[in-house]
Formats: sequence, C-alpha cells, structure tokens
Amino acid sequence: MNYLADIHLHSRWSRATSRDLTPENLHRWSMLKGISVVGSADFTHPEWLTELKDKLVAAEDGLFQLNSELLDPIEESVPPACRREVRFLLSVEISSIYKKNGRTRKVHNVVCLPSFAAVDELNRRLGAIGNLKSDGRPILGLDSRDLLDICLEACPEVLFIPAHIWTPHFAVLGASSGFDSLEECFEDLLPHIFAVETGLSSDPPMNSRLSALDGYAVVSNSDAHSAPKLGREATCFDTELSYAAMVAALKTRDPARFTGTIEFYPEQGKYHLDGHRKCGVCTTPSQTMSADGLCPTCGKKLTVGVLHRVEALADRAEDEETPVTRPFEYLIPLDEVIGSCVGVGPKSKRVQGIYHDLLQQLGPELDILRHVTPERIAACGQPLVAEGVRRMRAGQVAIAAGYDGEYGVAQVFTDDECHQLEGQERLFDLGAHTVVPADVDAADVVERMATEDDAEGRVDRLLETAPETSRADGGLDAEQLQAVQAVGGPVAVIAGPGAGKTRTLTERIRWLVAEGDVEPAHIAAVTFTQRAARQLRQRLDDLLGGNAESIVVGTFHRLALDLMAELTGEPASTVLDEVEALGLLRDVLDVAPSKPLRPPAAQRRISRWKADGLRPFQVAEDPLAVVYAGYEERLRVCGARDYDDLLLDLVERLRADADLRHRAATRFSHLLVDEFQDVNAVQYELVQALSNGGEGLFVIGDPDQAIYGFRGADPGFFQRLRQDCRQTTVHYLARNYRSQAGIVDAAGAVIAAGARDPACADAPTAARDGVGQPLQLLATASETAEGIAVARTIADLVGGADMVGADATSGTERGGWSFGDMAVLTRTARQADTLEDCLHKEGLPYRVVGQKGFLAERGARDAVAFFRYALEPERPLRLIEALRTGPFDIGSAALVQLSAAAGSKAHLEEEIVALPTTAAAQVEGLRRAAEGYARRAERDVPAEVLRVWQADLDVEASPAFERLVGVAEGADSLGDLFDTLLLGHETDVERRGGTESPPTRVARTEAVTLMTMHASKGLEFPVVFVCGLEDGLLPLRRADGSEQDREEERRLLYVALTRGQEHVVVTTAGQRTIHGTKQSMSPSPFLADIPAHLMDERTVESGRRRGGQMSLFPT
Repeated sequence: MNYLADIHLHSRWSRATSRDLTPENLHRWSMLKGISVVGSADFTHPEWLTELKDKLVAAEDGLFQLNSELLDPIEESVPPACRREVRFLLSVEISSIYKKNGRTRKVHNVVCLPSFAAVDELNRRLGAIGNLKSDGRPILGLDSRDLLDICLEACPEVLFIPAHIWTPHFAVLGASSGFDSLEECFEDLLPHIFAVETGLSSDPPMNSRLSALDGYAVVSNSDAHSAPKLGREATCFDTELSYAAMVAALKTRDPARFTGTIEFYPEQGKYHLDGHRKCGVCTTPSQTMSADGLCPTCGKKLTVGVLHRVEALADRAEDEETPVTRPFEYLIPLDEVIGSCVGVGPKSKRVQGIYHDLLQQLGPELDILRHVTPERIAACGQPLVAEGVRRMRAGQVAIAAGYDGEYGVAQVFTDDECHQLEGQERLFDLGAHTVVPADVDAADVVERMATEDDAEGRVDRLLETAPETSRADGGLDAEQLQAVQAVGGPVAVIAGPGAGKTRTLTERIRWLVAEGDVEPAHIAAVTFTQRAARQLRQRLDDLLGGNAESIVVGTFHRLALDLMAELTGEPASTVLDEVEALGLLRDVLDVAPSKPLRPPAAQRRISRWKADGLRPFQVAEDPLAVVYAGYEERLRVCGARDYDDLLLDLVERLRADADLRHRAATRFSHLLVDEFQDVNAVQYELVQALSNGGEGLFVIGDPDQAIYGFRGADPGFFQRLRQDCRQTTVHYLARNYRSQAGIVDAAGAVIAAGARDPACADAPTAARDGVGQPLQLLATASETAEGIAVARTIADLVGGADMVGADATSGTERGGWSFGDMAVLTRTARQADTLEDCLHKEGLPYRVVGQKGFLAERGARDAVAFFRYALEPERPLRLIEALRTGPFDIGSAALVQLSAAAGSKAHLEEEIVALPTTAAAQVEGLRRAAEGYARRAERDVPAEVLRVWQADLDVEASPAFERLVGVAEGADSLGDLFDTLLLGHETDVERRGGTESPPTRVARTEAVTLMTMHASKGLEFPVVFVCGLEDGLLPLRRADGSEQDREEERRLLYVALTRGQEHVVVTTAGQRTIHGTKQSMSPSPFLADIPAHLMDERTVESGRRRGGQMSLFPT
C-alpha cells in the first residue's frame, strides 16, 4: 500500500501552536492533505494524553484511529474526493538542553511508540526527571544519549529520530549548539538510531554530501504548529499499515518499502542561508566567512544557516555521485502556489476559496501537487494555478532564501509577471466556486501554456484572456482608484457602508510603497479598535509581505503611548483602566466639600472634558471643576495616568515643546486615519500635529456613521479639515458592495429622513443588481418572547427541524447559513442578558463581543488587580490595588495608610513595615504568590493561569470571573489580555458563551455573535438581527427622561442595518424592563421611515409546549 506519513508535529499544548490542533482537526486536515499516517504529537503532556486516550482507539498494530463517534461528523465535513483512512502514530518531540564536552547542547529528538502502555511507562520515567506539564514539547536537562537509553528501557521497539538535524539552534548537527557527528552525541547507543530528519532547510542531496549519513534513512516531516501546515514535508511508504512495518522499512532502507520523501525547496526553510534578521542581512556561506561571521550592520554574530553547516561538515562535493539513492519530490504548498499566482498571501480569503474549491473537485492537496494534470486543474477554472503547478514540478521557481528564522518565499511567477497579472480577479471567482470568465476557454489556455516555450509568453497569453477593464487596478472601481492614487494631501474620502473603505485604505498604502517609493517605516495607519488594526495589518501583510512589517498600525491610544516613549525617552507611567480610575475619583469625591455628581457620572464628564482638550482651570465655572482638579492631583501623586491622558498628555507636550513638535511632525511622511468621523478634538489636534500641515494625510470615514458624539467625537472635523487645509481634496465612495439592495434601500430611507452632515456623499446605492429582499420585522410580546424568537429563528436558518414558527423566516433559505454567519445587535448591553439566556437555553453556540462592565464586579476585579500587580510589581499603585480587593484584602484602614504613600516606592516600603502584623503578612503573601504566578504566566495560557489561581487561592467563582476567563481564552498571554482590557475598544473584548467547560476544552469555532450596535461598527455578517427597535431604546431615553441626540441615534440604526449582507431581521417587544420597571413599549419612530414594501412584518406570540420547552407561534 502506497501512503504518506507525517509523524513530527505538535498539539495545541506546545508553545506557539494553533489552538485548533485537536485529534479531530488533525484527522480532518490529514484527509485534506492526503496523509494516511499522522503523528499524535506531544504524548508526554498529561492533558493531551488524556484526550488522546479518550478519542483514539486501536487500529492496526501500533496505530490508532479516531473513535467512530468523532469520525462520522468529521468525514461528513470533508469533500468526498478527499476522504480516506487516517491512522495516528503516537509521537512526541523532546527538547534536551544540557552541557557536554564543555559546550551547551540543544537537541530536539522525535520519539515514537507503539502503545499507550509504552507511553505511560516513558512518561513515568521522564516525569521523575523534568516537568512534562508546562509544554507539549517538554524541555529536559537530559543528555540525548541518556534520553535514548531511557526510551529503550521503556520500550525496546521505540522509533527514535533526531529531529531537523541541521537546524542551527536545536539540532544534533546544528551550527549553534549541536555536535560535529552523531557519534559524539549518542556514543555507544548510536546503533539504535536508523533514521534522521532533514528539516525544512535541507533536502536529501544536501544530506548526501555527508558520507556518515549513508547508513541512515533520511526522512521528512512537517513539524507543523498548525493543522494546515501538515504535509509540507512527508515520508513515502509502500507497506502494510502498521507500526512495525514502517519501522522495518526505515531500518532496512528497503527502497521498495521506504520509497522517498516529500520536500520543501530547502531555500524556503527559515534557516537555509546565514544572516541576521534584525538587521535584514542575509549572506551566503562565502560572504559569512569573508565577514568573519559578523553582521556588517551591527557587528554581532551572524546565525550560521543549514547550507553553511552542511558545507562545513561535508566530505563530498556538491556534484559528486553518491552510493546511496534517495528519491524525493520538491513541492510548494498549494495555497502558496495559488497565492503566487493571484498576488496575495496564502491565508487570504481569495486564496483559501480557490484552495478548497480545488480540493472539492480534485481531491487531497498532495495528490493535486503530485499527480493531477495541469489540464484538469485548469478545467476547474484555474489556468494560472495549473501553470503554477506545472512550473513547480519543472523546478521553474524563484525563491528568496530563508535565513535566521525568516522563511524563504517561493514564487512560481516572477515579480514582473505578478505585476502584469495584478488585478486579474475575473479569472478567480470569489464565491464558493471558482470559474474562468465565459469568454475564456480553460482547455485552450492550458494548451497554449503547454506549447509556449517561454514562461513570459505563457503569461502574455493568460493576460490576453482577461477583460481589459480588470487590469492593474487592484480590483478597485473608478472612484476607489482615484482616491488611492490621489496626489498630495490632505486627501479626505467619504466612504459609505460597504463601499470598500478598508480596501481603499490598504490599497493606498500599497500604492504609496509600490508606486510612490515611500519607506514603509515612514507610514502610520491609525484605527479606532485593536481588531481593526489587526485586520489592517493582516491585509497589508497579504499585499506587501515583508515590506509591511515596519508600517506603524495601531489605535490612537496605542500610537500615543508608543510615541510618547519614543519622542521623550521617559519611562511609561502607570496607566489606569476605567475601574481603577473610578476608584481614585471616588476617593477624591469622598473628601470633596460638595458632590455635584455621582462618581460614574463625574467620570463621564471629566472624560468628555479631556476629549475636548480641557483641563480643570478651563472649566473653573463648573461645580465639578474642584473635583476634577483633585482627581488630577491624585493621579500626579500616584505617578499615574488614565486612559484619556494618553492622548491629552501627548498633545500638551507637543504644544509646549517646539523641538518635540518638529520631531513628531517629521516622524511619518504619510499618516492614514480610519473612521475619521469618530475623532474628537484632541485626536484631531494630534492628527494635525503628526501630519505636518496635511501633506501626506489621508483620512477616510462616513459622517452618516458618526455614533460616538457622547464621547466627544464630531463628524464636523471633516469640514474643519477642509477649512484648516484649503488644499484638501475630497473623494466620495457611495456604492455599497456589501448589502443586497433591499437592505441598502431600507437603511438609505432611515438616514435620508434625518438631517445629514453636509460633508456626506449622495445616498448610498447598491452595487448588486436586482430588487433585493425586504427586511423582516418580528413583533413580540416581551423581551423574553423576543429572545425566544431570535433563538428559534437562528435555529431555523441553520436548518433546525423543530422550529414551530418556521414561517418567521420565509423569504430566506432555510438551512443555508451557519452560526458564524449571524450577529445579534442590541442598543444596550443590558438588553443582551435576556438574549444570551435564550441562546444558552436553546443550546446555540455564541460569543459575546464588548460589554466590559463585568470588569468592575467582584471576582473579575480581584483577578485583574492581582495579575496586574504580578506583571508590574515595581509599580506601587498596582500593589495597592491588589491589596484593595480579593484574597489579599488588607482592610480599609491599612489601605488608607498605604495609599498615602503611593507616589514613592521607598515611602511605600516604610509604610508596609509599619503595618500591623496581620496586614504585613498579607502583603508578603501577595508578593510571594505574585512571583509564582508571574512565572506560571510565562508558560501557560491565560485562561489556565486564571483557573489555577482561582483554585489555589480558593477564590469564589463568580459570573464576572467566568466572563473574564472567557475573554482570556482569546488572548495569547496575560500581557496581551490586559493590554486589550486597557487600550481596547469594546469591540476588542470578546468571550465565548454558552459553555461551562474549563478553558482547556476545545471551543466550537462557529458561533453567533452577540454585541451592541456600537460594537458592530466596521463589521459585517450575512445575517443580522437588530433587536429592541422601540421608542425609549432607539432613540435611547435616560432614566431622567432626557433623550440621546436623536440624529446620532438615527445614525446608529443606519450602522446596525448596514452590517447585514443578505438578510436583516429587526425585532420589537410590547413590554420590556427599563430602568428597573416593566414598561409598555411602542415601536421606534425610525421604523416609520422605512417604506412598507421594504419591510415584511410578522407578529410572534410566545407560549409553552408540554415539557416546558420554549416555543413560538407566528400569526
């Protein structure tokens, strides 16, 4: 039986790996790739081993398979052409770091075993030596020879393979910390090793240059840290499926059974050449030797790569014949081939769409790359990909070699060809299936490709098949292209919903770099949320590759924080979150002679003043000014700033310091600002200061979507910019490519009925043809009935069979959506509680975006205060906050004593010494605990750290704490978590809902999104529910009877409606609890602005079936 094996990879329990690395996903991706035997990975990790034992069952001798309960749904999710038997082989990579012969050695080895009993025995032995829990790839201070000895004692049938043997830092022959021979490493036990692994940066010919390796099977594996990376290298067998047969084939090196390897081009590996990545220096071995091994830029040692190391140890010339034949094939991952063909990154939606369509039609990826003819690939609508695969097989590949941890980049089309091909989107349908345009004959294209002698000629033929209008414009329409290529500045772009705002912004940056020769490091792009910044960064990476790394992308507050440090060189002060700042403000109000407002209202007022650039002396006539001044003094004494100070402090420093102002103005030659309609006075002043008079300034936004006036934002700054900079050019993007016509028309009617900003473009128009579907209005009796209606409608849309009120979704395709396609939007966070409860009771997966209010509640606050101190123990205020609440609470009297010394670390220590014995013991206990958990946080995922902290310190699990754990599940580290909580917009805070499982369980990836209308800004979903369209909620009416700005509330509804792509459902409730009392509600007056033909209204009555299940009865 011919099959492929990939046995060196990792689980989600290893560091720097994907959380999607589960047995189920490994099985699924093995089928998609065409791999028959996949390594289990990481069997030394206790939690992972438990999961493996739960999910795998014995198959052939020494191999395992998923149990049938898990297997059936996975196979159903895989295209029929890709389905095949997949077996697991128990494996782990172990890192040994130790001293030998006077040098520190760092060696990775792959260990494979035939049974769980053997695994348990090896884990028992290794567990007595080192920590197996902290990492799926355990780090042991154990000699590799002794590790092999222990493995042989645990199981004589062990397959022990030195991993990626040439890699500089962690390999047996690596230049930095390896040996000069296998004998030196393994000594007398070397005969028990009969296979070595090439690694991504070497190939069989390179290994053949060392005659000492002639007696070993040279195998290849992916070393995958995410499931999609499986199979990038693999080993080929022709044996029966069994552990013993595979081991025998490798031990004997029988070419009839061990038939070869699948290889990266070694230049693609990230350690192929020498270099110094930080300085951007890449050198060949001869260049390194000429430079005495030193970086010509900084003088530090260059990392010696695999090619250099091979040449240093080789005893054969590169072209010398060898007695050993090692069959192999070079392959480039299919998504990279596609990306090279279409000119975008392999993870882009466009590439992934083409990738999965080809698998659907042709079978597993490795079959496509190795066996499927170019003609068949082209017949699937992909002539460029067909040509790319042909070139890959022929070795017609250009590779920028990898070095010092930087992967090489392979191109099957040259840069000139890519430039010619840019914008050929009509060759690639972006939907579920990809097709060649009707006027292009795929077979004819391939025939001409096959007969064309030169690559350039083949590309020219392909270009001739594309419509002229699609060339070299990045897929932009005429208005977008004008904005992207506008010369000078400022450039102001008014972009309506779905008009391609983000694409225009990213294409502008690409154009500046590619056509304007602008240094990427001199470009800054400012967003309003961290989520938007990440998305923008990803798009730039897809467009520009390595050129995007030095572009500054971040929120206003992140930019201000970094610029303050960069321009002044001053250490950063403690930055307080909203809850901490409120605590200081309460202290001030407690001693104030008068209390004009309650603390939360006072905090909002002060925040608004700071957004307007006003300090206490500028609002002296207001009764709250005295409190404001006291609060500022308290911040100063504590050496702290609040969130609003990040911007205001920088702006004030720039006003006062001409040199600083000049350096800030010249820091960036081009400044791009997203969501410009939401800037406030301080942000506008900062934009002006950084844009040096507007030259190079590019702002984009939509006054019709200005929804943050309550925070000081003012869309009038579009007009202000034109007044301040007379040379400003304005561009309008009004075509909505996102939403179907019914949504566009309904939303347009809402916004047109109000007083629009004079800077706005004409009413948005739908880019799609057709009349479109009307909105659906579900009128329910109460907020509970509303929640049930939403939950049941969602269930129906994904194909739920027990939906009683199925008529509520007429006009939509039942079962045509997934949970991830849907969002439920509310005006207030409190509304979401009932909706969340209904989603939970219906068993629907959901995630909650925004809603940071829980951070002020006990449990969450305790954990945040403790871990902030653990991460920043040198900051006195962090210590005081950790002692204010939670398991180390020292009481109010002692806290007052310490708070008075918050401005000086030395003074604080004196006060701690003077504390009563019990309080002093609490401080010491806190410090010891913080040190321990800081170390744990370096190795464990945040959610696990929080859970262990809760258990160890016997902290009560409150709902707020559970929500914090939910948010932590999406963070890479505790530092990342707290950075998001502090600097993130509400959109940046996300938690998984609907599960009570511990965070170590696999979360469902598909989930309904529950969020406020404000948090939905900038997002889009195929299906959107807009809930609570009642007078008093939209427009919102406060407890004192005052109403929010009506026009801003109108704009908020406009934003909510235009998040929808295909289907929008709006809901009302006849009764709702508002401000603690149940009230009768009437529909929002904004609904009357939507023409009747654009709204399909239904009344939904709630009742109960027998058994207490929720039900709906449409009328």
